[in-house]
Amino acid sequence: MSGHKKLYFVVAGDSREKIEQKHGISIWRMLADNGFIERTNVSCVGFHRDLESNSLLVVLPKAFNSIEIRSRLEDKNYSREQIYRLIRIFKKIRLQTKFSIISGETNFVTNKISEFSDPVLDTFDASLRLRKDFRVYGFYARKFNKQVFNRTNLPVNWDRTISRNGAFLKGNDIIFDKTIHKSRYFDNLHPLSLLHVACLKDISALVGDRNIFDDIESLEQKIFQKIKNNPKPYLKNLKSIVFDERGKYLIKIIGAYLGEFGLISSNNEKIEDLLTYSKDFEDIWEKILRDLIAPALQDRSLAAGQWIAWPGGKVNLGMKPEFDILLTQNDSNLLLDAKDYRLSNGSKLQGSNGDHYKQIIYRHLLENNPDTGVVNVLAFPSIGQKSLFSIRGCHYWKEIKDSKVFEITVDFELASKCWLKEISLDVMGEVNLLLEELKKFSFSMNQ
Repeated sequence: MSGHKKLYFVVAGDSREKIEQKHGISIWRMLADNGFIERTNVSCVGFHRDLESNSLLVVLPKAFNSIEIRSRLEDKNYSREQIYRLIRIFKKIRLQTKFSIISGETNFVTNKISEFSDPVLDTFDASLRLRKDFRVYGFYARKFNKQVFNRTNLPVNWDRTISRNGAFLKGNDIIFDKTIHKSRYFDNLHPLSLLHVACLKDISALVGDRNIFDDIESLEQKIFQKIKNNPKPYLKNLKSIVFDERGKYLIKIIGAYLGEFGLISSNNEKIEDLLTYSKDFEDIWEKILRDLIAPALQDRSLAAGQWIAWPGGKVNLGMKPEFDILLTQNDSNLLLDAKDYRLSNGSKLQGSNGDHYKQIIYRHLLENNPDTGVVNVLAFPSIGQKSLFSIRGCHYWKEIKDSKVFEITVDFELASKCWLKEISLDVMGEVNLLLEELKKFSFSMNQ
């Protein structure tokens, strides 16, 4: 491993040379040994947890390829956001589809002690441990004893009862007018209890869990945000009033989650099935765009061709193409193919020859319906756009009628945030603006 860093980011499509130059040969070997590599490039998107070094390797989608976006990953808040958003994308995909999402033995932490840690990795580890602790032990609540009177269902505290109350004889029995008992209560409003629930709510939102904490008493959001901004005084106070083992453990883990403490060593135990990866992220990107642009789309099949056997001339069904996205808007059919290629600086044409040939064939198969025109689009991911869509250009053959295939970019962050319902976005409004711009572009080409 290069240096003392514990958290590594690479981007799908990165070459062996690029990874070895930036992170060292051990990172490339780790990727290769765990199925992330195809030939000499990274082909998967997702996470790998290394047992020996207690480090986390994150492979981001190809949209993160630009130098400007890679540099933003040095910001711990931005990198933390990308880790949790990718987890939420995978969790939603696993819930809704049968796409290939793979879980390996990548979600362990070791008992190896290291003097170095990464704050984002510590925060991530702490969130996993807090979820694990809750699932095993539930909410933290301080136990305390309270003196109660005349509770026949509780054992009598005879020393206190005899010393503090009068007794009288009734027949052969000694009767006390007031018996004293010890009752055990749970204090759900203890400061650590309230902080514990507030952190669990926060983590639930980060990883996309179904929130089961809505009705549980916790800190007010403004107070919790104030603690997150400066956790040291609150945690110092908790240390002075909490002495049970679980309470001290939770203070340490919550401190790491809030960025106040580092996690130096860990228990060798499986924590959560969150760290997964996908070999087919293009399918996920296609699913995200289809849900946003054409959520009601069911049948994606085009007309089947015919196969004639020789000799004999027996006719069978031939190829039956399947498009990615088709949206009918007013007088147009938007036929969109979602691609997950890396955008190359200065590239005039991003799609391959096959991408363009295929779209032209699809267009002619759709034109069996003469009522609507077809707008052919290849959509590639990018990051940092002001709007959801941006037009890159158009390829066509003057020898072939209606051969225009437009290339656009779709902002990956805007699309994924909207798909995860992190933000609200007028997607259909953006689509209509795109169609208007494509029509203007097409008209200018015909002049």
